Amino acid sequence: MIQCRMAKKSIVQEGITSAQKSVLAREGDGTVQLTVTIRSEDIKKIEGEVLAEIAKTTDIPGYRRGNAPIGEVKKKASQQTVIERILSKVLPQTYQAAVIEHKIRPILSPQFHLVSAESDKDWQIRIITCESPTIELGDYKKEIEAAKRARSSRVPGKVEAANSAGGKKLSPDEKEQLVIDTLLKTSQCSIPKPLLDEEVNHRLAGLVDQTQKLGLTIEQYLAQTGKTADQLREEYRGQARQQLHAVLALSRVAENEKIGVSDTEIESFANSKPGNGEQKPLTGEQKQLLKSILLRRRALDALMNMA
Repeated sequence: MIQCRMAKKSIVQEGITSAQKSVLAREGDGTVQLTVTIRSEDIKKIEGEVLAEIAKTTDIPGYRRGNAPIGEVKKKASQQTVIERILSKVLPQTYQAAVIEHKIRPILSPQFHLVSAESDKDWQIRIITCESPTIELGDYKKEIEAAKRARSSRVPGKVEAANSAGGKKLSPDEKEQLVIDTLLKTSQCSIPKPLLDEEVNHRLAGLVDQTQKLGLTIEQYLAQTGKTADQLREEYRGQARQQLHAVLALSRVAENEKIGVSDTEIESFANSKPGNGEQKPLTGEQKQLLKSILLRRRALDALMNMA
């Protein structure tokens, strides 16, 4: 389980289902915090199922395996193991019920934190996820066109202008960077903290893998680069914030420009990937992911054609 910090300055809504009570707190950046209370009677029922499962693989003197009284199994079983198995059964349905109840549209796998799990009392679980944040696009077309006109103007005595005079074409990489820089400059977006943290952790995990392949520890890598762990994390945080901002902006541009992608194009894109062998039918989640990638790519291409 992962412990999460509590949200601040949130708008709270409450809801009750037949099996649980949940409280929703939303942040302005799209962060969602759910605090769920599960009734003790429901926990006891699931605990009985868990202990019955544990009994099948537990040897207790005087009893055949699987036939020991539940009370004896409970005495011998690790409390931590019992709690973890209860949670493995409770969390999926608890989370799904809360999502449906509060009409949440999460874009990130949830993080769970067990707040309280006392015997014969209701359990409380805190769930952290996030929804897609609102992004405000500025006049990106105007900025791209202005940059294009500036490259075509000649200013006597200016080396930079002379080099770019006459409408010198940018390379594809230069156009792409121009578009990304323009979107970052003209749009406003607050990245949800859980989403940002996940991207930073993903980058750090990738760095650890790379250093291990080179036969280095992360401590040795930091010593060679002259950075502290905190400095490296902040550096990755800045990079992650810009990348996520750009991804969200391109998705919004695709929506704004009414760019579409057909199911046939998604299937064709999936089949074009090398080394995939025989293709299995795409799941709904896979289709949605590929669709998002294609929409962003087309939005980027459309803006690059303006540059």
